[in-house]
Amino acid sequence: MANKNKPVMINRAQNHVGFSWKDAEVLRDGICVLQMLDEMKRWAPVYWGPRKELRIAGLAPCTCYDFRIKPEDGQDWIRFKGATLDGPYLAMHMTRAIKFGKTPLIRKIAHARSLLLEVENKDMKTPLVQAIDKNDPALVNLLITLGANVNTASHYTRRTPLMAAVALGHLSVASLLIDKGCSVNATDINGLNVLHYAVDSNNLDSVEFVLKQGLHVDAQDSSGWTPLMRAAILSCGNEIVDVLLQNGASKTIEDKNGFNFDKHRELARL
Repeated sequence: MANKNKPVMINRAQNHVGFSWKDAEVLRDGICVLQMLDEMKRWAPVYWGPRKELRIAGLAPCTCYDFRIKPEDGQDWIRFKGATLDGPYLAMHMTRAIKFGKTPLIRKIAHARSLLLEVENKDMKTPLVQAIDKNDPALVNLLITLGANVNTASHYTRRTPLMAAVALGHLSVASLLIDKGCSVNATDINGLNVLHYAVDSNNLDSVEFVLKQGLHVDAQDSSGWTPLMRAAILSCGNEIVDVLLQNGASKTIEDKNGFNFDKHRELARL
C-alpha cells in the first residue's frame, strides 16, 4: 500500500493518540476494523465501525504503539504506528513496565521521576517488591542500581522486600538483597521478622536460608509467638520443626497467653 492510504496522526498527548483515515482511498468507504498490538504481542480489537477518525486513550507516555486497519471485507491489513508524548509518569506506568519487563522504559521512568522507585502501586507494592514477585534477579538488580532502597518497607504492613522474597521462596533474589545491604533484623507491624516469614511459608529451603543469616531463633512477635510456635500453629511440616529445634529453638518459651510450643501443637491437632 502507498503511504497515502495509511491513517495519519491528527493529535497525540501523554496518554492518547488520534488518527484519521478519511483521506485514505481504500479505507474511506464502509466499515473498518482497527486493532492494536498489545503488551503481550497480541492483536487486540480497538474499533469496528464506520467512523473515519478515532482517539485511542489509556496509553503509556512516551511509548510507540503498532496498529493495523482494514476494510471489514478486505483481506490485507494496513500497518502503521503512533507514539504518545513524554510526560509525568505515574506509579501505574512503572508497574506496567515491570510487569512486561520493559527495561528501557523502567530506566526512563526512574531517571525522569526517581520518586516512583519508592511509590507503592494499587496493590501496595513498590517496584522492587513487584520485581521480587516475578523472581527476576536481573530486574531486582536494575532497580537497586537505579536507586531503589532495599530496606523500604510497605507503608502499612512494614513488610520488607527481604520478607517478600523469603515468603515466596525466591532465595536467589533474597541473597541478592542481602548482598546489597538489606537488614535481616527488621520486623513488620506485627513484630514478625524474616524467620517468622520463612516459617509461615512452610518452605524448608527458606527456613534454612534464613537460619544461616544468624537471626535469633526464638525471636517473639507481638503475640509472643516464636518461629517454633508459629510452625505448630500453622501445622508446618515436621522437617521445619526439626530444623528449628536443631538450631536451638526452645519448646518452653510461653506466649502472651501462657502457651508454649507443645500447647500450640496440641491445639492445632484438635
